[in-house]
Amino acid sequence: MFSPSSPHRVDFSKNSWVLFSDPQVGVAGIDEQTAKKDAMDVDIEIYDYAQDARAQIDKQTLGFVKFIIDKKTKVIVGVEIVSEDASSLIGEASLIVANKMTAMDVMSAIHPHPTLTESFGKLAQQIFFKSMMKRG
Repeated sequence: MFSPSSPHRVDFSKNSWVLFSDPQVGVAGIDEQTAKKDAMDVDIEIYDYAQDARAQIDKQTLGFVKFIIDKKTKVIVGVEIVSEDASSLIGEASLIVANKMTAMDVMSAIHPHPTLTESFGKLAQQIFFKSMMKRG
C-alpha cells in the first residue's frame, strides 16, 4: 500500500513511452526539451536510419536514434527513437538510461548485424570517433 511518508519515490528520469503513430516515436529517460528546460549541459547525437543496413533492407529508412548525453558525466540521460519499430527498440533504450550507461558502455555490447538494435552501437561508435577527432 502506498503511504505519503514512504521512502520510495518515483524516478521519472527513467520513464519510457511509445507513441504508436506512423512512424512510431519512443522516448526513454528525459527528452531534449526537458534537458534544455532543466538547464542541463548536454550533447545531442543522432544516428540517421538512412545509413542503416537493416532499415535499407526493409525499405524503411525514415527515422533516427538520438542520445541525450550529460556533458559532465558522459551518461546517456535520454534516448529518442523515431522508427517503424520504435516500440521494439525502446526496451534497450530503457536499459541504457536506467543503468546510467555511457556511449563507451553501449559500444562495448555486441549488436548483431543487420538489425535495428545495431543502431545503438553505431551511434555509440559515432560518438567515440567524434571524441577521438576532437583530441587529435
